[in-house]
Amino acid sequence: SQNVEQSEDWTISSRSSIVSSGNNETLPEVSRTTPTCHLCQSTYKDWEVSFENWGLIDAVLQPMNLCISCYKKSIPEQVDTNQIHIHEKAILHDYLFILMEYCESTLGEAIQNCDDDKILWNYFAQTVQGLAHLHTKDLIHRDIKPGNIFVHKGVVKIGDLGLATTMSKSNLSSPSSPFVTPTSSHDESQSQVDVLMTTYAGSVKSSRVGTFLYTAPEIESGRYNEACDVYALGILLVELFGKFTTGMERIDVLSKFRTSHSLSKTWVEAHPIQASLATKMIATNPTQRPSCGQIIGELIQLGLFGKEEAPNVEVLSTLVSGLTTQVSMLQSKLWKQEQETKRLRKLLEEHNVNFSL
Repeated sequence: SQNVEQSEDWTISSRSSIVSSGNNETLPEVSRTTPTCHLCQSTYKDWEVSFENWGLIDAVLQPMNLCISCYKKSIPEQVDTNQIHIHEKAILHDYLFILMEYCESTLGEAIQNCDDDKILWNYFAQTVQGLAHLHTKDLIHRDIKPGNIFVHKGVVKIGDLGLATTMSKSNLSSPSSPFVTPTSSHDESQSQVDVLMTTYAGSVKSSRVGTFLYTAPEIESGRYNEACDVYALGILLVELFGKFTTGMERIDVLSKFRTSHSLSKTWVEAHPIQASLATKMIATNPTQRPSCGQIIGELIQLGLFGKEEAPNVEVLSTLVSGLTTQVSMLQSKLWKQEQETKRLRKLLEEHNVNFSL
């Protein structure tokens, strides 16, 4: 990530032979037994060796079931020991420390006192870009809502992937199979809150996940793909520009929009672009909803994508990929129609029926 400082420090832990970087430390399981040195047979405490130059990996990756003294003797003579640091590990038992990024507010909080439509469109555009990135990684978020989107110094970040699931790549390229089988990355914990249903393909998928106001209708059936995230974005778009005065008003407006796809005449007149785009995004048929790439394309055409949030190469690639998929689907449809026409003509000829357009 461009917002994360990269480190050149590397660490190898004794007994586990685990290599980790300073930014993404991987800790081995803590053994309750005292290890014994493979050479001198003495007991020792867990230790680790740190080094900056990755080229030293072959030199320092000696047998790790040694005490520090024996390990030092095993290092090749040509290695400059000043470039490595060997020390005992500090292990804290029974404590779990979680380091999380701090953000100023959720998207829901950020829009409460925001009357600048340009800023609101900026928030929406960044959210679409983030979701497009997840979809390129074959991930479905399944719980897009203002409370799960964070804002820090004007930068929007999608968080809380607790209900995220993966898509099966084998089904993505098939126009005749618009729905894929999600594979949860946290099946054990999710099974406590999800209802599991057997689908047409004989597979089991999660249903009744997410937050009701933002949950696409097809989620209930267990047959869905990344279009369910687009549905949630459509609801979110209305909320961004809703300027609701009470919580009840918000629920009434969003619930009515979900069920009847209708918004008040005055709101539509004041926000025609938002109303049109949001309505397309919550289409009952998931295949009729625009992809994140198509939404970005429309925002660009409307001039709602400023220079500061211009889409990156990956997002533009997603846009092109989405258009390519649409062309392929249309070509497939035309080919099928052509084959059907040939079949009917042949049938008419066999029965000596003259037919011409």
